[in-house]
Parts: sequence; structure tokens; C-alpha cells
Amino acid sequence: MAKIAEQFQAAYSAGDFQSGAKFAEEALQITPGNMSILPDYALCLMRTGAYDHAYKTYMTIHNAPASQRKLASATWLDGLVEVCGWLGKTEEMREYGLHSLRASDAKRGANPSQPIPDSPPPAFNPRTPPKT
Repeated sequence: MAKIAEQFQAAYSAGDFQSGAKFAEEALQITPGNMSILPDYALCLMRTGAYDHAYKTYMTIHNAPASQRKLASATWLDGLVEVCGWLGKTEEMREYGLHSLRASDAKRGANPSQPIPDSPPPAFNPRTPPKT
């Protein structure tokens, strides 16, 4: 399994999504339904233009029990939104897109924002670096 993962990572890093999908399929034969592998597999499928297959793979994640789904990468829902766009599934794209934005906001929106100062920052002077 480690060798397959290494081969997948090399292919993915090189942008060889066709090979990446092949290696992900090999890994899924060993561990079917693996939520760590399915999002990468779906993304590789989408990048090769296999939109229907990618959609079905993303929907496998979507339809999994929450306890399993939480093991998938944090970006799987973004992939589902994208593939819905490629397939012209506008209503699903809107629905899942809104869900993705709300999930992201819930995760990151709790951070306090910093106010934007009313006055402009001082002019940059390369001879006097700012003191920290």
C-alpha cells in the first residue's frame, strides 16, 4: 500500500491524473470505500474529464454516514461542486456550493477579524525597516 501511495503522490504532483486515478483504483481494491482515497480518486477522474465517474465517486462520499464522511479530505465537497458545474447540474452546484461555503465559514469564521485602519499606512522607506 505504501508503494501505491508513493506512486500516486508522484503522479499527482506531476499532474499525471490518468496515472493517479489508476493508482487510486489499485488502492481502493485493497481498501474499498476508503475515505482518504476516494476524494483524490474523484479529483483525478475529474481532471481527466471523466466527469460522470467523478460525480458518482463524490456522491459515494456525500451519501456515506457522517462518521465515515468526516474521514474524507476537507475539500471533497468543493470537488463535488466543481464537477456539478462541469456536468451542468446547476441546482446541485448551488446547493452543494452553499453547503461548502457554510461549512468553511463555520470552520474559519470563528476567527476574529482585524479592523481596517482609517488612516493609510506609513510610506515605505527601504532605509528604515519597521521595528517588530
